[in-house]
Amino acid sequence: NVRTGRKAPAIALAALVLLGAFVLSLRTAAAADNPTQDPASFWNHLTTHFAQAAHLSPPRLARAYALVHVAIYDGLLASGRTHDGDPSQVAVAAGAASEVLTYLFPNNAGAIAENETARAASVQAQNPGVVVSGLNFGHMVGRMVVVHGQNDGSDAVFTGPIPTGPCIWTGVNPVEPTAGSWKTWIETSGAEVQPLAPYACGSQADLNDIQTELAAQAALTQDQIATVHEWAVPLAPTIWDNVAISRISSGGLSVFQSARILAYLNIGMYDGLVSTWLAKYTFWSARPFMRIPGFTTVIPTPNFPGYISAHATVSGVASVVLGEIFPVFADYFGSQANEAAMSRLWGGIHFPQDDDQGLVVGRAIGALVVEDMMGPAHTFVFPIAMAGLAVGWAAALTSVVTDPVGDAMRTPGIVGPSYLDIVKASITLSHGQLVFVMDLAAPIPNSPPLLPPGVALIDWAWQLNTDPTKTVCGFPGGPGAALCIPVEFIVIIFWDGTSFTGMLIDRRPLLTGGDASLTAVPFNINGSEVTASLSGATIDSPSSFGWRALTDIWSAGFGTDSFHAPDFAPDTGFAPWPS
Repeated sequence: NVRTGRKAPAIALAALVLLGAFVLSLRTAAAADNPTQDPASFWNHLTTHFAQAAHLSPPRLARAYALVHVAIYDGLLASGRTHDGDPSQVAVAAGAASEVLTYLFPNNAGAIAENETARAASVQAQNPGVVVSGLNFGHMVGRMVVVHGQNDGSDAVFTGPIPTGPCIWTGVNPVEPTAGSWKTWIETSGAEVQPLAPYACGSQADLNDIQTELAAQAALTQDQIATVHEWAVPLAPTIWDNVAISRISSGGLSVFQSARILAYLNIGMYDGLVSTWLAKYTFWSARPFMRIPGFTTVIPTPNFPGYISAHATVSGVASVVLGEIFPVFADYFGSQANEAAMSRLWGGIHFPQDDDQGLVVGRAIGALVVEDMMGPAHTFVFPIAMAGLAVGWAAALTSVVTDPVGDAMRTPGIVGPSYLDIVKASITLSHGQLVFVMDLAAPIPNSPPLLPPGVALIDWAWQLNTDPTKTVCGFPGGPGAALCIPVEFIVIIFWDGTSFTGMLIDRRPLLTGGDASLTAVPFNINGSEVTASLSGATIDSPSSFGWRALTDIWSAGFGTDSFHAPDFAPDTGFAPWPS
């Protein structure tokens, strides 16, 4: 009995691996940190360390795990580093995870950097160039995941009100009341899978739930009390991550398999908690101690509404996902999910329907995760079309320039918008592909205003001087001399008030009276980072050239001389490529 926007598929019986007997207690199956641990497991434990020190709420803990593991998985998949023995696997994971962790835990930036350095150093001797390039690629993927995190709604502020009435939660300062609106990974939103409405207050079913809770407390055994405490600390996502890491370690799985398992497990648990929190703050159901006079709990009651149980939902998700990956343990995982749910009843902090519906919701979300997991491999944030950037790292050539913040002038003396203010720009050749990257002082809006009024276009561009002996006049300027510059090629991404477009302008035909040649190029805008790429052969694969990045405001559009460049990087002249 669950409301869902799409039919959940039956769980497939295909397995990724078959392992031996399950010998560790599920709730204590934490793998020890060690330098040789597979990257995903290592960074999972480091995430746990920082998250526990920060006392993150269940949704924020799950969000942290999901962001870190998506970065690692996307980095390995997009880079093609899916086979063990490649030192860049460690480097990509280190760059991606450290980038995300620094965003999540800025006060621990020093410790995070030390761990990144140590992980890279452990494989540096095998191929220093590949390791450095792997770190850089990992950081690029990590930055994209950070942008996702900055836009997932987790900064929403609760403005109330808290409802009142019979059977309604009566606490103050509820934990994460907006988490039900956070952006999900597999579900279309937290609303896709929701429980049935709780029993009507005072109905016979509601009163039966109260009696079941009282009977459970009256009959508690020492074993049940021990189980309550075992499931209470650490939080459920950490418990199930430890289970997965134990299976990964004992099963001899590859680095990529580990990354894939932990990515899907954690995005599933995160989605489960988003759905759970939506239900909690839709119904605002009271906890047992709020409805039963003199009621005493075994463990403290968390400071948020009861319906539905987060432990039950997370355990429902995890048992389905891990049961698909390790089918020999599927029944055991299912029984442990049931025990996790029962532990909240025995602990006195949930009514039976909280736990029952939590399991139903969790298992439905777990089925959606399995459906995606068993489909074609795909990244979650990093554009797979840009995967070729990581190929041929050892031969990568690059040039990077930095630029002061705050020097973008909309018009002389008037500072322009920060998304036209270049902070850093680079051009890298990797496996025949030229990759253009521009970091800005602020994210580019989804629909940037064309300011001042009357502006036709704004753009972000890289100008290439491949032949210092030539000066080319004309397009994208007018036919006069206003844009006579030693630039043969311009890679440009522009906004015309309706859409973004990326293109390469080959200006060489202008030298002989022809028209500039325009070719579409793939590009990507992720917050404050703009990226484009093209084959080096497109510009005749020069061994060196000069270049600069710039932003432009066009009052009357291309083909005119009505333009102004708010910012250049470098501010004067051209930077050498490679450098």
